Amino acid sequence: MKRYAFCPVCGAPLDRSRGASAGHGMLACSACGFQFWQNSKPAVAAVVVTAIGGTPHVLLTRRGIEPHKGMWDLPGGYLDNGEHPEHGLLRELAEELGTTALNPWLCAVDIDEYPRDDVAE
Repeated sequence: MKRYAFCPVCGAPLDRSRGASAGHGMLACSACGFQFWQNSKPAVAAVVVTAIGGTPHVLLTRRGIEPHKGMWDLPGGYLDNGEHPEHGLLRELAEELGTTALNPWLCAVDIDEYPRDDVAE
């Protein structure tokens, strides 16, 4: 995991004692007070498979937002705080496709890296 020493907003040193004492993965800028959260962002994705004329098909969606806007992707998204992955998957399918899964099950867990969305450029 990358460790950051300086504020992405103003360049001043990050105050590690404030974040470490809170125990929540948050670092605070010693000068401007910017709160830098360095934590996992769990997400879910659905592999929706159906048979059309006896041939299996996998449902893909086009990303509507960055990163990778316009690219093909599996339907899904970030979990809400404390949300169980299977519940999050059902919520995401309802939001994105207007449908529900009959038998959702957790089939894999992995760590992925996205461009740093919590660092101002």
